This record gives sequence, C-alpha cells and structure tokens, in this order.
Amino acid sequence: MVAIENIRSRGARKAASPSFATTRLLMWLMLLPAIVDYKPKGAQDWTTILYAILFVISACASFALIGQYRMRSNRGAMLAGIIALAFAAVTYTSGILRGQDEIALLRAMPPILLFSLGMFSAAALSNAPFPPEAIFNEIQKATGIGLLINLILVASITGIDFETIRYQVLTGGAPLVCASMIALLMFGGWRPWSIATSLLYASLVLISITRTHVVIAAVLVLFSLLFAGEKVIRGRALPLQILAVLALVGAVLVADAVLPTSPLERWTQRIFSAQEHHGYDITAVTRAGETGYQIGKLKESVPGLMFGYGASASNFYDGENARIIALLLGKKSAYWTETGVGHNNYVGTIYIGGIIFGGALLLLQVRSLLKSISIFRALKKHDLDAHRLASIASMPLGVVAFMAFGFLGGTMGSRSACLLFGLAIGFSFWIAKRLKTAS
Repeated sequence: MVAIENIRSRGARKAASPSFATTRLLMWLMLLPAIVDYKPKGAQDWTTILYAILFVISACASFALIGQYRMRSNRGAMLAGIIALAFAAVTYTSGILRGQDEIALLRAMPPILLFSLGMFSAAALSNAPFPPEAIFNEIQKATGIGLLINLILVASITGIDFETIRYQVLTGGAPLVCASMIALLMFGGWRPWSIATSLLYASLVLISITRTHVVIAAVLVLFSLLFAGEKVIRGRALPLQILAVLALVGAVLVADAVLPTSPLERWTQRIFSAQEHHGYDITAVTRAGETGYQIGKLKESVPGLMFGYGASASNFYDGENARIIALLLGKKSAYWTETGVGHNNYVGTIYIGGIIFGGALLLLQVRSLLKSISIFRALKKHDLDAHRLASIASMPLGVVAFMAFGFLGGTMGSRSACLLFGLAIGFSFWIAKRLKTAS
C-alpha cells in the first residue's frame, strides 16, 4: 500500500510539469495507429501511405519514450516485446520463403510490430515518475477519440446506413474502451470524458448489431465479479451501477424510437438469423470454415506447423463448411478468401507463425491473463479511491477483453487492437509487480 501511494504522491506533483506534457505528447504520437484506424473495403493506396506514415511516427515516439525512461523496471514487458519481435520476423521470413507478395507482407507486418512496440512503450512508461492513472487516462482518452474519428470518417467517406452498418464503426481498439467502461461500472470513478466515451461505445455497439462486444462485456463483468466481487458488491459504486443500467435501458428505448431503423428489430433478426438460413448461423459457419481450413493446413505440413505459413497466408473455407456456405449464399461466396490471421486469433497465430513462435506468443498472452487475475485478487486488499481503482483495473481488464475478442476476431491483424493489447499486457506486468511489492 505504501509503495502505491508513494507513486501517487510523487507523480501528483509532477503531473502538471513540462516533463509530463512532453511525455503526454509522445504517448499521443505513439497511439496514432489506434486513434486513426479507418478500415476501407479492399486495399487503397491512400490508406496504405497514411498508415505507413502513422506507423513510423508511432515507432519514433516509442523509441523516444524508451530513450527517456528506459525499460529496466518492467523486464516482463520487455521480454514479451522481444518474443513478439521474433514472431514478426518468423511470419515475414515464412511468407518470403513461400513466395508471398512482398507488398502484401509489408502491409501485414505493422499490427504485429505495433504489438511489440506497445509492450516496449509500456515498459518505458513504467519508469515514468507519474501516477498510473495519469498514464492510463491518456490511453483511454485517445482510444475514445479514435472511435469518434472512425465514426466521422465512415460518415464522410461511405455514409452511415443503419440497415447495413456493422463493423465499420468499431475500431480494433474498441475492446479496451469496453474494459474501461466495465471497470468504471464495477468500481465507480466516472469523469465527464469517460461518460462520453462509454456512451459513444455503447451507442456504436447498439447500432452496429455487433454480438462480439456484448460477449466481451459479459466476460468482463463475470471476471470482475469472480475475482473482485467483494470489492464490487460492497463498494460505493453500487448505486451508480443501478443508475447506469437504468440509463442504458432508457437510451436503448430512445434510440429505438428515434433512429430510422429499429435497433431492437435488427438485434432480434441478428440473434435469430439462423431460422432464416435453414438453422445455420452464417457468421458461425464462416468462422468455423476458416478455422477448419487453417487447422487442415497445419496438419498437412510439418514445416507449416513448426514455422507457419507467413503473415499474408491465404485463408479459405474447409470442405464441409464451404458446401454449407455455397448452399446458403451461393457458390461464389464459398470460395471467398482473405489473408493473414483470420477470425480466430489463437488458431490464426499458429497458422501464420507456427507452433514454436506462435505458441510462445500465445503462452505470453496466457501469462498476462494470469497476471490479470492476480491483480484483481490483490486489489481487494487495497483501499484506493474509486477513480484510481478503475484506472488501474482497466489494464488487466483490457487483457481479458482482447483475449475474449481473440476467440471471435483476429487481434493480430488489427493495428489498433495490437498496439493497445501490447500496452495492456505490458502495464499488467507492471501493476502486478507493484502490487506484490506493496503487499
């Protein structure tokens, strides 16, 4: 407890100094790939150039943070970043050896490299003389602004069609926004900017009919109750939790009445869509088909199993699911393909990087999940104010959110998801170490 409070008291005096302003600027530059993450349909030259520039700026800012603060006090994050770099090298080398297009490979590399840079940046910021919540709040603000910018870009470039809008309005970094929202809901400590960010996120989930984020939120609530239930139930946040639920129900009803297309009707259609497709859930069938194809490829080649098929490896559907998709959507849809990780982060990671380096990367993520559990158990022993508690809890919850997302989406294929996932892992190692020292 003493160690944590000492960090707060030292940092509180410096948080308003030019040094913090410089660090904050470097953090926002480092976070640019998470702030601007518009996903157009198909590869477009202007977005390739833009994201290459943002990647270079982010990398330079990360190196500046490392040069300013070093990484000596967070060796767990530093080692994790090195493992991610090795994984990136293997996926690139495997792709080259298998004759994959070099441009496609270069387009596939930034997310994996940002994952590593996120952990290195977290290792450096762990040495910064500022309170943890000052650092975490900047990350959360940047992620929320990223959602807003993405919404503006979608509205101005393609327009928003409430009948068809899906994943376009949610960036890959949205799971961290969900984690911050659930942390605030569980422990309290709301601020005007966090209320605005949470409302924006909840609204986008509502109008986009994205079941994945409902699952993520449910997992985070269950995780919080399971490992910090006593702190949640007995905390002062309970009245606010009830108020938040009532406000959410009211917002849904208002949106349903105001929007041109009823979100509730679309949610009903989405949940019961299997009835319209001979009992099949199209999303589940396509995900299973893609994963089945990847597993089949891993089984048929020892080098492929050991070292993967490369960062831009092609994905198809396996035979059985391809036949079902052809029956439901037509033969053309059954031969759909994309490249990279696909929509299951765990199988996809092995698919592109092999069981040796991909397995090491997945073990790293499992280790960070165990750290998140230990953090929540330790937080029950510390009497922290609500805002500080929610800020600290948001990082381990971010790890849980991205790992839950990994079962339903390709985390390693998203720039914003990789960068923020790397930061969440790196900071979770740091928080676990600090709490252990303080106990």
